[in-house]
Amino acid sequence: MAKTDPPLCPTCNTNYSIKHIIIHCPNFNDARKDLNIPDNLYEAIGPFSNFHNIILFLKKIELHNTI
Repeated sequence: MAKTDPPLCPTCNTNYSIKHIIIHCPNFNDARKDLNIPDNLYEAIGPFSNFHNIILFLKKIELHNTI
């Protein structure tokens, strides 16, 4: 939320974003599969999503403390 550019993903060389982390980044494919995170952002974090799995996902990839 700061007015600075987001950090770059070291694997993909693209900006870290919610969509990149939850849907696209290959670094987190195993964690997404383990927790059945949908490959569509609306399904992953939309009104009918399983927020419990998203929290577990963020913990598993060790990003829960950075948000």
